[in-house]
Amino acid sequence: MVVLVATGAVVLDSRERSAPAGEATAGRGDSAYASDQDVCRVVATGVLPDVARETSGLARGLRNPAVFWTHNDSGNEAEIFGVDESGALVARVRVEGASIVDWEDIEAGPCHHGSCLYIADTGDNDGKRASVVVYVVPEPEPGATSVAANAWQARYPDGPADSESLFLLDGELYLITKGRQGPVRLYRLPRDGEQPATLEYIAELGPKPSTGERIGAATATPDGRWVVLRTPSELRFYRADRLLAGDTGDAIVWDATSLGHPQGESVEIDDEGNVWLTSEAEKSGQPAFAHVSCTLP
Repeated sequence: MVVLVATGAVVLDSRERSAPAGEATAGRGDSAYASDQDVCRVVATGVLPDVARETSGLARGLRNPAVFWTHNDSGNEAEIFGVDESGALVARVRVEGASIVDWEDIEAGPCHHGSCLYIADTGDNDGKRASVVVYVVPEPEPGATSVAANAWQARYPDGPADSESLFLLDGELYLITKGRQGPVRLYRLPRDGEQPATLEYIAELGPKPSTGERIGAATATPDGRWVVLRTPSELRFYRADRLLAGDTGDAIVWDATSLGHPQGESVEIDDEGNVWLTSEAEKSGQPAFAHVSCTLP
């Protein structure tokens, strides 16, 4: 059983509201984006518990899909939080054998334990880290209060970079750089060999973006068809095979500003186009949680 923590659960606002109408967007960099404000609608919004004030990643459990796992970023304890679809805290789990430099994303996927969580300690605002880490932990069993982590260390082949985006596709883990120090680039994490391993460069996804266009989160549909990226103001949906080839010309874009997420740095999606997002707390407010339903081709 997942450890239940008394938190004053907050029921989401389930009133559906459509995203505001938008105009087609001409391109960013060398890519054309098809902006369609009807592609997604907000199903529900709410808040997360205060312990997750700096939520920076989100993953839906495989063992228990009713639990979403999130975490804080730099300056916090090495722990993950399980929340339900209302945003209420249902688990608080220490990650033993791990530390936080700057945790920025989390993914769930199959592993020899049955189901694992992959935690990306890959934030690097100053571009000075010699290597980054992805921690691998078994998805917590019901009732667990701690899990043990294994660390995969890796370095970039072309120098340090800041990444807040990890996604799992066809059993492989990928990192996308934020675009803080240079172009947005896609890398694959080798699973074998000596550590720190050298990340495999896959493709450049665009030139260095403006601050408001930096990539803050990524995830893929479980069936491997779509990858969604999150910027401060948008969700961008890409055909997975095209993205891996460096083709960003046919993205479907949804303006996410209607969510009112001041610092949204996470995204999760299922095969039916249900998207869940969180945002860090702003000053005296609480961290936000949202459910969006999107219709993809």
